[in-house]
Amino acid sequence: MKSSFCLVFLAIFLFMSIPSLPIVFAQGVVDQKQESYDVYASLTANVPVGQEFVPSLPLLVGVDVLLYLYPADTITLRIRESSLSGEILVEVSALIPENFFGWFHFNFPSVHVTPGSTYMIQLTATDSFSSWGMSESNPYPNGVSYVSGNPHPIGDFAFRTYGVTLPVGGTLVPVSEYKMLAPFLGLLSLVIGTVTVTFKRRKA
Repeated sequence: MKSSFCLVFLAIFLFMSIPSLPIVFAQGVVDQKQESYDVYASLTANVPVGQEFVPSLPLLVGVDVLLYLYPADTITLRIRESSLSGEILVEVSALIPENFFGWFHFNFPSVHVTPGSTYMIQLTATDSFSSWGMSESNPYPNGVSYVSGNPHPIGDFAFRTYGVTLPVGGTLVPVSEYKMLAPFLGLLSLVIGTVTVTFKRRKA
């Protein structure tokens, strides 16, 4: 009887140690996007290139960009406040294989943003043959592109941003943190299963 009571107490303790529900996993849904292109702008390490966007969701968790690369290259994405010189909120790099053409997804830990405010996607590369797809018909209404550090009001780079709405009373748990919880969830399941078997044997 004492052993069963201890197992129940341990199960309650483990359950109380898990963050409060509901839990939202930081996968995200498409928030802002501009998917058309007819030209490409070169990316370099020293010349600022970027695209303004205005989020409608309070948490930013990822960005897609349309890239064309001839040799393999390391592309760095930064999310900045307001402008190309604004505070860096996120910086993430990826080595992209040669002859790559298409959408590339940058995933990163969730960032709190203010819906309705302007933010900047900035890309840099280490090779001058890397480029970012752009439409020169100005299809995105909530921001302009920047080429060589200057506004390019008739064009917009191709991008998608991914956001999350945090529910009232909820806790955002990135996938990396969820993996850290896995041992605790497994132990909790084991304890509950052991208690259930013990009670069934006592009833029998």
